[in-house]
Amino acid sequence: MDTLPIPAIIPKGNRSSTSFAASLLSYLTLAGGVGTIGAVAYFVVRSYTCLPFWDSWSVSIFLAGPKRSVLEWLWAQHNEHRIPLSKIVLWLDYRLFHGMDVFPRCCIFLAQLMLLSVLLCAFATLGKMRGPLLRSAAGISAVCLFSTA
Repeated sequence: MDTLPIPAIIPKGNRSSTSFAASLLSYLTLAGGVGTIGAVAYFVVRSYTCLPFWDSWSVSIFLAGPKRSVLEWLWAQHNEHRIPLSKIVLWLDYRLFHGMDVFPRCCIFLAQLMLLSVLLCAFATLGKMRGPLLRSAAGISAVCLFSTA
């Protein structure tokens, strides 16, 4: 069965100008993603308060309350689920950093950066993205992961 040739969307004479435009837009998209990461970092630093909020009080209650084992507290049910990892982060913040709430914020920010790097690695290896396409995907992914909305 013969297939019909698909006409090129871009005429051959304009490929270099379109390639330049695609490259420029990919850099602008990447700059938007990096700018979003920077803006979120700025907002996190500027809105810092060391007052415990919501789940952070559970560590204070555990440390001040009746003595029970750390493993029992880590595995205790929180509403409908168990959250030992976040409790470990909060407990380490209290033990190592005097509960200043800087360590959990840094952990959250680093987790988001690691997720972004995993996505970009998947785009590059599985999606075989290169050049402008990968830069655009990196910028869009950064905006989506670090959105302040």
